[in-house]
Amino acid sequence: MFKWWIALMICLAGQDAHSQNKIRFYTTTEGLPSNQIYNVYRDSRGYLWMGHALGLSRFDGNRFTNYFTTDQNSLGFSNIFEDRQGVLWCHNFGGQIFYVKNNVLRLFEKYDWKIQTSFPGIIITANNELVATHENGLYIYSIDKDEDTLINAGNLNFKFLSIGLINMNGTAFCLKGYKPYILENRKLIAVEPLGKETFETLNSPILLGSFKDSIYSLSADRKIISVLLVNNKRYKFVRKFLAPENAFFVSNIDENEAWICAKNNSFSIVNPNEIIEDYSVTSVVKDKEGNRWIGTLQNGLGNMLNEKAKEENIALNTVNTEIINALSIWKEQLVAVTNKGQIFMVKPKGQGVKNFHEPIKDPIGVVHITNDSTLLFGSNQLFSFKTEKKPLNIMSDHPAIKDIASDEHGNLYIANAYSLNLVRKNGSIQTLRAKRCFTVEYSSVTQTAYSAFSDGTFAFKNGKQTELKADGKSIFSPSIAAYQDEVVIGTVSNGMYLFKNDSLIYHINTSNGLLSNHILKIKYFSEKAWILTDISIDEWDTKNNSIIHHTFGDDIALSNITDFVFWEGRLIVAYGKNLRILPLTTEKVQELPEVFFDHVIVNEKDTITQPNPILNYASNNIRFVVSGISFNNGKHLRFQYRLAGADNKWISVPAAQYLLKFPLLQPGKFTLQLRAISANGIKGPIRKYTFTILKPWWQTGWFIGGSLLISALGIYLFISTRIVSIRLKNALLLEKLSLQSQWRESTLTAIRSQMNPHFIFNALNTIQSYIYANDENKASNYLGKFSDLIRRILDYSQKEQITLSREIEMLQLYIDLEVIRFENTMKANIYVDENLNTDNISLPPMLVQPYIENALKHGLLHKMDNRELFIRFETDSAENHLLVTIDDNGIGRVASEEINQQKRKNYASFATVANQKRLDILNLTLDKKITIETIDKKDKYQRPIGTLVILKIPLSTQS
Repeated sequence: MFKWWIALMICLAGQDAHSQNKIRFYTTTEGLPSNQIYNVYRDSRGYLWMGHALGLSRFDGNRFTNYFTTDQNSLGFSNIFEDRQGVLWCHNFGGQIFYVKNNVLRLFEKYDWKIQTSFPGIIITANNELVATHENGLYIYSIDKDEDTLINAGNLNFKFLSIGLINMNGTAFCLKGYKPYILENRKLIAVEPLGKETFETLNSPILLGSFKDSIYSLSADRKIISVLLVNNKRYKFVRKFLAPENAFFVSNIDENEAWICAKNNSFSIVNPNEIIEDYSVTSVVKDKEGNRWIGTLQNGLGNMLNEKAKEENIALNTVNTEIINALSIWKEQLVAVTNKGQIFMVKPKGQGVKNFHEPIKDPIGVVHITNDSTLLFGSNQLFSFKTEKKPLNIMSDHPAIKDIASDEHGNLYIANAYSLNLVRKNGSIQTLRAKRCFTVEYSSVTQTAYSAFSDGTFAFKNGKQTELKADGKSIFSPSIAAYQDEVVIGTVSNGMYLFKNDSLIYHINTSNGLLSNHILKIKYFSEKAWILTDISIDEWDTKNNSIIHHTFGDDIALSNITDFVFWEGRLIVAYGKNLRILPLTTEKVQELPEVFFDHVIVNEKDTITQPNPILNYASNNIRFVVSGISFNNGKHLRFQYRLAGADNKWISVPAAQYLLKFPLLQPGKFTLQLRAISANGIKGPIRKYTFTILKPWWQTGWFIGGSLLISALGIYLFISTRIVSIRLKNALLLEKLSLQSQWRESTLTAIRSQMNPHFIFNALNTIQSYIYANDENKASNYLGKFSDLIRRILDYSQKEQITLSREIEMLQLYIDLEVIRFENTMKANIYVDENLNTDNISLPPMLVQPYIENALKHGLLHKMDNRELFIRFETDSAENHLLVTIDDNGIGRVASEEINQQKRKNYASFATVANQKRLDILNLTLDKKITIETIDKKDKYQRPIGTLVILKIPLSTQS
């Protein structure tokens, strides 16, 4: 059934009386990037979002946060919507669609914006689908399924316009020309008219928006707005009216209120007499606290101020330079005194204001009422006044009276510029303390006077004075208030102190409840302490320690309040020459203040988006960007936070301090707990963010356990290796001893091989032949050389190394003897390279001789004539070796071996075998080995013509 009657009553609501709303604007001065706003939207968390000429911004009541991305092709943003997942969608005027997720603006790349000729119209449907106009129809993106499609109403050449798409109760409603459609199951279904009036006959191709079941369409010439009711895929014309100049949109505030937004005259659809004039309004929204906000094309973001709590002024006959210094209530009348010496009395219920006396020549700074209802005024003199029929009475002179207090006996305490004086009932004056005095208060319960001086605050009782201190420090106070056994002392810059029976009970400041530490004045009303600060009047219930803040908002004049008083249940404040009655509403809607985490920044660059991150030990510089929502008293919103795992103490900061820093955190698991506290002390829900910083790898359990295991294993291996090393060393020592033994044995064997009986027998035969021949000279010469050789062999065999020169000398003796023995049928020469320093080169003794002996015995002995033997000593500088070559022209190794085999079976040269064994032993102790190469020389017919032996001996210098 159509809801014709309800909608008709809405559309025909009276427009007889008009009320212009008072608006407070936020512009570029407060941080809004542009005053040209196209769209304002409130998201599910309570933030206000603005699409404007320079991009996209978010407002929390305290500050603007601006969003940009390098992917955008133009600056202007509009049409902001939120999906079920809390993601915001919008578009710019370059045809691109964007979304904000994890507080980052991103381009929606699935939408092909490059082929668009104009910017799209977009909506979010109840099915959580993004619907956007497109060059080829309607683009539909399922946010939940991450699927998209493109549909058309049958004419693929037709383009849906952005001004032809709106959201009606969660369903896409669009126009194709003058034909309306709704989107259902990704199909466009025609909406048919009821009656003669249609979109075509009404010439209405522009959809301004919807409200309840009604569509508001604008004619092509922008002069007429038509209202059509829609139900069950049918629509019916209801009424039409003249469109205001440049009608933009229908802006839905909530389900019960919507506005027609236009250039000069915007108005409420439900209450058309409520209008906004002179501003180009593009959007109207309502925040969670009940405030209504407007977006404008020239004036920025506007707050439509609540008119329910009106402030009334009380007019006094004052001059421009006059200042009201003090207020009091006397016999139900409001008393005000000024710096011009005037005294005003305001009668209740609007009966008028009376200046009942000629002005005093000096400023009046204080007014006080005694227990017997005597009215006292303090200037440079003390005046008293009892009834209107009697004139002012001058009681005594006091320079620049600052404050007055009285006790139950009628005695007065006068605070002046130089001292605190006690004026007794009999008129006598006693100076209690000669110091500049600011204020004084008397408690009848404790019978004590409390007074603040330039050097501290003191209590006076029974003729004694005692300084009141906090944490051992003096208290500097501009105002003191007493009630029963309580005394509240306000300070210049450190909040307030509560004393009971002269004992400090509590200290309150901005860290635990106050909005400001600058206390101007304190008074008791209705058993509560009322505190005037530079930004608020606070109501403090000292019994349960709860505090409510009544802030001045954006009214700068109220920051100059000089005094306040309650009169007939109303709060009266004095500022400048004015008296104002202030309402005590602290919140328009008692919404819990909210706070959210915007960004988590690690090491100044990495931003975390996932919850419960696990960070490495070096990622320990953490910053949180937070924001709290409060539109009534945004600048007085406070944050309270603590980092569980590091410090359990709650820290309170103003909401303007939205960056919380935690540098150089130690490894561990942390939870940042954060909440907002409103101006009147209401605490919001606690938000939590947990993160973990890992220990460095060298502090982890596996590393420590592994290190201990490796250390134990290392110690075990060290000990085992040491034992093995000692055993090896001992083994090497034994082996060395064995080698030395083998060396000596091989040396002796070599000696024996060289000094074998055959050699000695031949030598002696030679000597004998010389004797028989009676050739004494030759016999003597041969015997001399023979004995010299024997002596040298015996001498050198005891040494490990001898010089090359001695080795050559010994070889020369040996060769000389062999030449004689061969009866001079052999030529033997020793060649030494002139570059060799034979005295500085050492080698094992008798290393070369066995190979010369082999050449003689096996090569040359069996040759009948023309025997030749050449021994060369040269250097191989490239490899740092001594090259020794033994070259003979004997019969060769093969023929020699055949002859030897014929003489005796299994023949092997004893000298060769012994010397090879000796070389093997030597090579065990050398880094560079001694090598031997034997070459069988042959002629061109491959016949043996001798043997060439090459020894490579590593050079060793004689030290």
